[in-house]
Amino acid sequence: MGKFAAIVISVVLALGVAISCLLCLERVSVGNVGVVYSSKGVEEQTLSQGWHWMSPFKHVKQFPVSQQQIVFSNDPSDYKERAS
Repeated sequence: MGKFAAIVISVVLALGVAISCLLCLERVSVGNVGVVYSSKGVEEQTLSQGWHWMSPFKHVKQFPVSQQQIVFSNDPSDYKERAS
């Protein structure tokens, strides 16, 4: 009975470690940057795209960093064409 109990305890511990590792893994999507914050406030470090190991007490908010094109025009007919 002692050998069986040791196997069960080992399996439970292995599952606990695997779940903890998955909870500490954070993904930042392509075209975004991750800002790390916790209960103490925002940290200076930012995360680039990809997978990162994080403390379970820290959180990541993603912000887009892709370039956007803004077109300014004084022509009212140009606005009507874009709106339709």
